[in-house]
Amino acid sequence: FIVATGSRPVLPETMRGIPRVLTTDELFEQPLPSGTRIALLGSGAVGAEMAFILPRLGLEVVWLTGSEALARSRFSASARKRLHDALSAQGVTARTGSRPLRAVPEADRVLLELPGGAREGFDWILAGTGRKPNTDQLGLQAAGVRADRDGFITVDPAQRTSARRIYAIGDCANPAMTANHALAEATVAVANIVAPGSAETRGDWVPEVVYSALELARAGASEDELEDADTEYAVGFSAFGANPAALADGSADGYVRLLVEPEQGILLGCEIAGADAGELIHLAQPGASGGSLLGRLTQASFAHPSRSEEFLNAAEALVATWGMSPPH
Repeated sequence: FIVATGSRPVLPETMRGIPRVLTTDELFEQPLPSGTRIALLGSGAVGAEMAFILPRLGLEVVWLTGSEALARSRFSASARKRLHDALSAQGVTARTGSRPLRAVPEADRVLLELPGGAREGFDWILAGTGRKPNTDQLGLQAAGVRADRDGFITVDPAQRTSARRIYAIGDCANPAMTANHALAEATVAVANIVAPGSAETRGDWVPEVVYSALELARAGASEDELEDADTEYAVGFSAFGANPAALADGSADGYVRLLVEPEQGILLGCEIAGADAGELIHLAQPGASGGSLLGRLTQASFAHPSRSEEFLNAAEALVATWGMSPPH
């Protein structure tokens, strides 16, 4: 058996049952309420993406958050700042420290009570305030399947649960809650059902992508994680500012950053900011299998002009800046 029951949006208790307060699921499942002035709640990936999408639909968006956008993500401070600047250039800036305390219905709008005693009216609210796994009504205990305190099913690297013949994938088993992780985990689970012990999940190497005013993508370890683990690493950096393909299509903001183990050139992590980041991050995937990605990159041929050339430039920057010799 494979459990793949997904997740559902969670509203703050003070907003449940209030008309004109929508979750992200409802946004796509029913007609929008009348009015164009809306409050967007949430500082995660959903908030960052909707802050870009909704104004393009002709809506006036006031983005209310408790913390900086993507502050709890694994993206670097540099990536988050670039995204913030790109959104600000389009007229959307998160109001941090403004997580609403309560929603009050009023005729054809909603009043939000904000910290400090302020009240502000909106035509409707979109709450991207988190999700919870759909596991609470599955009878997991009766099946011998363990879950953590937040309801996520506990799995091993083969995606197997505590019940030997039951596997779990996706939002119900992974707090990352992305389709990318669900697809990768499904492949691992099926492989192990067909041939036990044949595959393991490498969750760190599943791409994380934010599709917003500036695309962000990452895979592998972050610099913060490497520093916390006291792991030695070298940084290869190349910006799109001098990339002919990026300059030609007017999207030269952003960069490719490679984090590499300095002795053997093994890729530890990769972060990309800029147009097509969600496509380019796949060039880092060979790093998931170990071996010297630095050697492969410096020996590879790239089309010119192309945005992917910045991977080669970042690898050459490692060689030049850190005195590394690319393995052959």
